[in-house]
Amino acid sequence: MKQLLMVFLGWVLGFAVCCAVAIGQESAKPAEVLPQFETRVHAEGESKLPYRLLVPKDYDKAHAWPLIIWLHGSGEIGDNNTAPIRPLGSTFLADKKRCPAFVMVPQCPPGDSWLGVGLNKPAEITEASRLVIATIAELRQEFNIDDRRLYISGFSMGSCGAWDLLSRYPNLFAAAVHIAGPPGDRPGLAPIIKHLPLWVFHGDRDNTAPVESSRTIVAALKEAGSNVKYTEYRGGGHELARPLAEPDLLPWLLAQQRTEPADFTQQTVPDSASLITKTLPDKTRGTWKGPAERTRHAVPSLAIDNVRYRLKAASHAKPGVEEFLTKIGQKEFNGNVQLTGTIELTKQAWILVEEIEAK
Repeated sequence: MKQLLMVFLGWVLGFAVCCAVAIGQESAKPAEVLPQFETRVHAEGESKLPYRLLVPKDYDKAHAWPLIIWLHGSGEIGDNNTAPIRPLGSTFLADKKRCPAFVMVPQCPPGDSWLGVGLNKPAEITEASRLVIATIAELRQEFNIDDRRLYISGFSMGSCGAWDLLSRYPNLFAAAVHIAGPPGDRPGLAPIIKHLPLWVFHGDRDNTAPVESSRTIVAALKEAGSNVKYTEYRGGGHELARPLAEPDLLPWLLAQQRTEPADFTQQTVPDSASLITKTLPDKTRGTWKGPAERTRHAVPSLAIDNVRYRLKAASHAKPGVEEFLTKIGQKEFNGNVQLTGTIELTKQAWILVEEIEAK
């Protein structure tokens, strides 16, 4: 279980690094990709959330219409307002004829994520996710949207973000769809969201997100009394096409409806339902040994007590430290090291390395 948790946290914490290298990082104007989606931006001062909006084919203000929110994975982080809709082209989410609902596809800005991981304490809602909620509220003012039928869905990081929003707004959404993105180690989450209709999808050979975590939350939900639906694809990897092609998914989703209007009040999330990484205290100085590894985003790292710390040279590092760390990041070195440094806790856990040697 500890090994699984470390893999999951390493995957989640990598999102912030991915923000800097995501394919959608360029600031070009959107190309004519899926032009049925309107190009929009929600702005609050200097905070901006690009998003695309699919308006139902037969929209009529006289009737209330459901709204589906789709949260993309880490590969689409950026600000071009195009990357998040590219994978949706052949799905019902991009088809006005098949989908009688609004579809909102926001793009997580560079440097942010759909969910935060708290270091030794619960994380606050990320700015990107806060803006998603604000955009939903704004759309309700512009269109006749049925706030008893707001649906949250997502893939990979987007699915993780959807779990996080459910924990903070358990009475906002009518249903949720999670694809290849488990919530992580949150034993207190199931009782909070057991009343919600949920459909979880995962491939049993997903090498990016651990399927065991999806199995764990589904089991916890069922034990809590939830009617959660779970589809696991034998031989399936990290993919969204197959779940979105399920013929029963859209009818099931649109059939879900809250008995009460949506509640936009953010709830306090208990520690047991939060994603918290227990690290060494900030400013701890010490010497540690272990296998140095490169993260999936080419950052050198070292695991201490099942928590992976990213490595960077201290301002007063000995000669050769920066070069050694570069070799780890470029996979030119793969082995055990001994290093001395100081813990630095920001959005992620770092060690400011003063000296390092192979062991």
